[in-house]
Amino acid sequence: MVSSKHLLSLSLFLPFIIASPVPSIGNDASAETGISLLKDRQLIWSQATCSAEEITDASYKADLRWKAVGSQSAWSAVTNSWNSKAPGENKNSLPFPMMVSNFFHGPEHMNCQDVGDGTCNTMIQCDDTSFPAGYLILNSFDAFNNAISFAITTARDHLPTAADLQNDLTEAMGKFIGKWMEAEADYVNKIFSGAVGTLSDLYGLIQDGMQGAVPTGTDLATLKNEAQKIVYTKMIPAAWKAAPGGYSPFILVSDSPCSSQAEGDLAGHIDDTTAAQTHVCYDNKIFYVVNPTWTNNRGNLVDWKLNSLPGGTYDNLSGDEWGGVTLDDIVISSWDGYKLNGNKNGYQLPEDSDAIDGNGNVGNLLFEAGVRTPGFSTMPICDVNTLTQNLKNCNRNYEGFPCRKLQFGNSCN
Repeated sequence: MVSSKHLLSLSLFLPFIIASPVPSIGNDASAETGISLLKDRQLIWSQATCSAEEITDASYKADLRWKAVGSQSAWSAVTNSWNSKAPGENKNSLPFPMMVSNFFHGPEHMNCQDVGDGTCNTMIQCDDTSFPAGYLILNSFDAFNNAISFAITTARDHLPTAADLQNDLTEAMGKFIGKWMEAEADYVNKIFSGAVGTLSDLYGLIQDGMQGAVPTGTDLATLKNEAQKIVYTKMIPAAWKAAPGGYSPFILVSDSPCSSQAEGDLAGHIDDTTAAQTHVCYDNKIFYVVNPTWTNNRGNLVDWKLNSLPGGTYDNLSGDEWGGVTLDDIVISSWDGYKLNGNKNGYQLPEDSDAIDGNGNVGNLLFEAGVRTPGFSTMPICDVNTLTQNLKNCNRNYEGFPCRKLQFGNSCN
C-alpha cells in the first residue's frame, strides 16, 4: 500500500513539477512578508539574521523556517532583480543560479544548470550567506540538483555493459534509462536558466524548503522499496516500447477459460510455452502480455503470432526482481482502468485516485491499491477481433496500435 505521505515524498524522485505562481513583486514593506507562526511577528527578509530560533534549531518544520525569515519575499526580490537589471559597467552577466547566490552574498560558482558539474551539490551553512532566506533558497537549489544528480548517477551505474546486452528487459531498460537521463539533464538546464516561464516552476519546487520534503520519521527502507516498485511499474512498459526491434506491447483479453495452453481463437497463434509464461487470470478472463508479429499482403493477413516481450514472462517478473513488479500488477491496473473508462483504452488516472478496482469501489486512502490502482498502468487492451483488424489495416506508427478503435470501414485514419 502506498500512503499519500509516501507519494508526496516520492515526488522528489519523479519528474513532475507542481508549478506555483511567483509572488507579486513590490516594495518589501508592503509585499507579503515572512511571518513566524511561532512568534507572530512581521519580518522583512533582509533584516532577518542567522540567530533566528527557527534557523538555529533544525527541528522546526521546513515550511515554518521558510516563513520565519521571509523567504517568499526574498524570492520576489531576487527574481525582480534578475528580470530588471542589466549588468553594470565592468561586471559579468551571471547565470541565474550564480546571480541568486551573488544576490544573497553566498558562494560563487554555483553551476546548478549542469548536473555533472558538482558545484551545486554541497549544502551551505547560514553564515555562508548574509541572509538566512538566501541560505534556505540556495540549499533548496542544492537539494533539488543533488537529487537529480544522484538519480542520474545511480541510473548510469546500473546501465548494462555491452556484454550484458541481450534481447531481454535489460537491453530495453538500458535504452530507456539512457533517454531518461538525457531528458533529466536537459530539464535541469532549463529549470535553472532563469528564462521566461521557468521561474514559477522553480519556485514551485523549492518553496517551503525542499531540504525538508522527506518527513522526519519516514521509513526510508520501506520508501525505497515502494519507490522502486512504482518506478519500475511505469518504466517497464515504456522500456518495451523503446526497445530495439520495434515492439508493440499490448494486453490481449479473452473470455476463454483460464489455462496455460493456447485455446479457442488463439490456437496456432501462440505456442503453449509463451501462453504459460505470459498469461494472467483475473476477473473471469484470461490476459496475455505480448507482442504481435504478422505478415500482411496488401490488406490480407497471411499469418500472425503472439510472442513474449523482452523479460515479460513469469520467470522474470515474478516479484523477486525489478522492484517486485509482476505481470499481474500490470494487467490488473490496466484492466481496471480500462473498465472505469467505459471499456475503452485511454483512462486518465486522477491525481487523488481512491479507486481500488474496476467496479467503482473505493478505499479509505489515496492510492490504497498501490501499483494495482486502476489506470496506474495503461497498456493497450483489446480482443482478437480488434487485434486482427489493426494488423490488417494499420501499422505501428498509429497511436493505440494494435488496439486502435477503427471506424469508417476499418480505416485507421
